[in-house]
Amino acid sequence: MNKKLRTLVLAILLIFVGCNGNNLRLLPAELSGIWTTDAPRYQGRFLELSQAYVIIGVGDGSVDLQRIVHVESVASGNKTTYTVFSKDSDGMDAKLIIVFKHDNGGQFQLGNQSGIIWKKCIGEQCGIEDKLLLGVH
Repeated sequence: MNKKLRTLVLAILLIFVGCNGNNLRLLPAELSGIWTTDAPRYQGRFLELSQAYVIIGVGDGSVDLQRIVHVESVASGNKTTYTVFSKDSDGMDAKLIIVFKHDNGGQFQLGNQSGIIWKKCIGEQCGIEDKLLLGVH
């Protein structure tokens, strides 16, 4: 295959496979950290997000570790909706929808939790300092 044809084929492949800015393999760094909510129903629970993992603290000292497979994003005004596709330790597919707002240093709602705000916390503010698994905050 000549050089021009190879370059054209490579360019077409990049357009169709790798250049979609709304289809990511990793979660953006702005979401990395530990997130908690003041909602009584979720007391003692947390979400720890890294670029490659989602850890869900379920409140009894147990966690659910999920490996991120890919992320889709849609920006609108001051918010971005991230759809996180992941697999748990048993290989089961999971999907988490995060509606992130840049206000107040960043906060989000989960797609299935109307009115519940999750905010980033650090160390002792979280009350979960012994549960930090990935060391991101």
